[in-house]
Amino acid sequence: MWILSLIPAAFTLLVYNSLPEIMPMHYDSSGTVDRWGNKSELFVIVGVFLMVMLYITVQIRGFENKAEKTDDEKARAGYTNNAKVTTIVGLVSSAFMAVIYVFINLEGMRIANEGTNVISMDVTRILCIGLGIMFIVLGNYMPKTRINSIVGVRCAWTRYNDVTWSKSNRFASYLIVAVGALAIVLAFALPNAMHALIITSILTLLTGVLTIIYAYRIYKEESNSGKEQD
Repeated sequence: MWILSLIPAAFTLLVYNSLPEIMPMHYDSSGTVDRWGNKSELFVIVGVFLMVMLYITVQIRGFENKAEKTDDEKARAGYTNNAKVTTIVGLVSSAFMAVIYVFINLEGMRIANEGTNVISMDVTRILCIGLGIMFIVLGNYMPKTRINSIVGVRCAWTRYNDVTWSKSNRFASYLIVAVGALAIVLAFALPNAMHALIITSILTLLTGVLTIIYAYRIYKEESNSGKEQD
C-alpha cells in the first residue's frame, strides 16, 4: 500500500524539472480545464494522498491493537477482519490514486505544451475503468466488515446493531459491484468516455440514496422488534 502511495511523489520528483510552470489543476464535467495553477501545487496533492494513507494505516493498526487486547473471540474476529478489509481498501485506493495521478499529469503536460485545454478521452476512459475495478473490489469486501468508522456504509441507522450493519452493507455491495461492472462496459462501449464517467457518477449517487433508504427500513424493523442497539 505504501509503495503504491509513494508512486505519485516519485513521479512528481522525477519529472518536476521538465514540467511546464503552469499546469492544469482541475477539469469540469466535459473534460475542459477550468483551473490552471503553478506546478508546485502538485506537492499539495501528493501530500493529501500520503495523509489519506497515513489515516488508513492508523485505522488498520487500531483494529489490530483492539484484536490483541480483547478476550472476546467474536470481537477479536471482527477487529481482525476489519483490519484485513481496511488493508484491501488502502491497497486498492493507493493503486487507483497512483495510476490516475500519473495519467492525469502526463495528460496535463500534453495540454500545457500543445496549448489545448481539453483532456483526452483515453485518460477519461482509464479513469472510468479504474473506478469500475475499485468498485467491484470494494463491493466484494464490504459485506465482510463489522461495525466500524472507516469501511462500509456508515450512519446511525447502519450502525444500530450487527443486523442493520450486515444487511445494509450487503445491499450496498450488490449495487456498487453492478455499478463497477457497468462502468467498465460503458468505458469501452460509449464513443465519448466522459459520458460513461458521468453515468457512473450518477449511478454511484443513486446507489448511496437507495442504500440509505434501505438502511432506514432495516433500522425501523430492528428497533420496532425490540432488538437492542450494539
